[in-house]
Amino acid sequence: NLNVHGNLHANGTISADGSITFGANTSDNVVFNADINSSIIPNTNGSFDIGNTTMYWSNGFFESIKVTAAAALGMTALEIDANDADQAAFTIDGEQTTVAVMRIDADALTTNSAAVFDDNSASTSARASVQIVQDNAAALAATALKLQSDGGVTGMTLDKNYTDVS
Repeated sequence: NLNVHGNLHANGTISADGSITFGANTSDNVVFNADINSSIIPNTNGSFDIGNTTMYWSNGFFESIKVTAAAALGMTALEIDANDADQAAFTIDGEQTTVAVMRIDADALTTNSAAVFDDNSASTSARASVQIVQDNAAALAATALKLQSDGGVTGMTLDKNYTDVS
């Protein structure tokens, strides 16, 4: 057993077997001045968070992100709550040439939609709730919007319910 009261400085490689606890209070800090050279894996699946509802990480830089929601999760797998009024909630900047930049597969969908864009703002300002822009005049064979419906009776429905006729 070794108890150190005060500061401890060690040179060289430090190895420890067994569990390690850093800090005893939320006011304690762990500071890394080096790269992390291993995976960070939780001890119990789905039990631990990174950050919380009041303390956020600033930026995350990842090569790839995969989100898997367990069948009994009971919550949204990915939620983006963007409160900065003059910045986009998310941007996809894809450099793909032969595959879709974004794809939504809804293989088990029964009664809802694969995507919903809901603009419920009461603002009377002119705006496009959904905008599709094919913005290169040289792209002679490009199609701005293609709809394909292989099943069902209706291929497309437009429903305009404007009630403020005055």
